Amino acid sequence: MSVSERQMRLIQAAARILVDELGMISEDALRTIGVALNAELAAHQTSIEQLNIQQRSVRAAFIRHVVHRVERDIRERHEYPAAHMKKAIEGFMAALVHSWEQESGA
Repeated sequence: MSVSERQMRLIQAAARILVDELGMISEDALRTIGVALNAELAAHQTSIEQLNIQQRSVRAAFIRHVVHRVERDIRERHEYPAAHMKKAIEGFMAALVHSWEQESGA
């Protein structure tokens, strides 16, 4: 999977949350997020660079879609305790939002 530098920063920031909260293996967290991010980019036929110039509401919706894909994938595996999922997903979403705002100056 080929990702841009921008995508990698987003993925790494969010992956740390999944590793810390769920005990996921780092490589698994990176793969899961990368697949979800690329799938969402393809579904919207866009790029991170194009999203960066969109309105904040468009970026927020995109992030919610990525988070939903990641959460669905993790839940379908039944490998991680459901009790930790809410906190992990909230942290994951916050990390993506923070990273994006930091990068775009929003």
